[in-house]
Amino acid sequence: MEPGRSDVSPSLKTPASRLSFDVLVFGAQLAGAVTGALLARRGYRVLAVPHRPAPPAYVDGGWRLPCGPAILPSLRTIPAAAAVLEELGAGADVFRALTAAQPLQILGERMRLDLAVEPARRASELRRELGPAGQEAAALLDRLAEGNEGEADLLRTAPLPPQGLFERFRFRRASRARPAASAEPLPLGDGAFGDGLLALWRLSSGLWDDAPPTRIAQRPLAHLLRGLHVYPGGTEGLAAELRRRIVQAGGTVLGGDAGEGAPTNPIEELAVDGRRIAAAKIEGSPHEYRAAFFVAATDADELREILPAKATDARLARVLAGVKSHGGLVSLNLVVAPGGLPEGLGPAAACVTGDPAAPWLFLQTSAAADAEGRPAAARVVQISRQVPSSLHAQGEAHVRAELRALRQAAAQFLPFVDRHVRFESSPHLQDADGLSARLRLQPRVEVGLPRALGVTGLPSRLPLRNLVLASREVLPGLGVEGEMLAGVRAAAIVQKRLPKKELLR
Repeated sequence: MEPGRSDVSPSLKTPASRLSFDVLVFGAQLAGAVTGALLARRGYRVLAVPHRPAPPAYVDGGWRLPCGPAILPSLRTIPAAAAVLEELGAGADVFRALTAAQPLQILGERMRLDLAVEPARRASELRRELGPAGQEAAALLDRLAEGNEGEADLLRTAPLPPQGLFERFRFRRASRARPAASAEPLPLGDGAFGDGLLALWRLSSGLWDDAPPTRIAQRPLAHLLRGLHVYPGGTEGLAAELRRRIVQAGGTVLGGDAGEGAPTNPIEELAVDGRRIAAAKIEGSPHEYRAAFFVAATDADELREILPAKATDARLARVLAGVKSHGGLVSLNLVVAPGGLPEGLGPAAACVTGDPAAPWLFLQTSAAADAEGRPAAARVVQISRQVPSSLHAQGEAHVRAELRALRQAAAQFLPFVDRHVRFESSPHLQDADGLSARLRLQPRVEVGLPRALGVTGLPSRLPLRNLVLASREVLPGLGVEGEMLAGVRAAAIVQKRLPKKELLR
């Protein structure tokens, strides 16, 4: 960095010391954890800074409660996830921590569907509940749930999102060889059944669209139908586990392993020298952190906050404005005495309310735990639904009104539960930034950029030459699979431009 440059922050000109790395990953999203863990495993010097992590759980009233739904699709059925975990040697630990959450349910005013993973059981349940229409519904779910190796291969090999003339040519050639990927989506059906499937797709995909735009955009729903699991802390917990793999591979994670409860040091600012990021200033540290490459594992609006105004020129600003968040989940936790939940309520259910203002909500049930995480004789039912992202700016009164409406909407699916409730809490009322932080757990985004296959968002490579994006906004229409693919792609971009290292065995 040249002394006296006007675009370099004064706080970065005279550091106590300079610490250098091959790669600095900042942000707490799963894609960035994938990138950091893969590069550390491949021998690069990696520093991970979990900038503004969303904790998977919080403590209130002596209870340990989830911040948001902790469900994941079966990672074994997602090729990108299976490949990442195998390379990192983390498969056994992650799969051991997964708990099957079956059956996945769709609940309506006069309907209760248990969607088993086994096709025969699922078909029997659909015929019981839907009558003659059950056979057609079963055939639809079979088609949705079947593995499509062509789609998986296209996502693995095609440059998504394509950038530049050469990549667009490669992508068009690859997609022409897999025409089913861009075909019209399968119809999800009518009535409460179709509305329930649509609710599950919206929960798992992250797109603002009213319905899947293409066949390949239905993959998040297909993964849920192949097996629903609970991982401690959900995607945030999985990201924390991968950050621990960075440490095991010889990398560094500020705040210990960045697990729950560990201190974190957010990025205060990024210093830009010309068209490159020169260094990072980390809160509470006198050091200057330099790296050959910087990987952003955070949403675009957070990235803008830590870039100097002069660095966000018209070109970069246009790119970062290409994806906008329109909403996220608001959640309410009820601690219920044993036997207080309706018989037959499963661990995860999409509920069709019949209310046009709030057509669906999501229920997750789990075992209760005390403040130290010890099992307690109770159950926790978490009620969630998506709300506008502007809710947190409207004040606590609006938040409380939303939570009351949420509980009222859930009453038809939780009859007589009020008399058994021991404690009621919401993560959005825990601190001043609680709501805005936790709305980032399950955002729905609008993609204003040209799409490829209906699923792509922001480009991995940004106008700053050594800044790479590894976030859920790269492939927002693919859910967990999209985050894994974004992380793998970011690692490949960085590795291509750095000297080769000896693979860690």
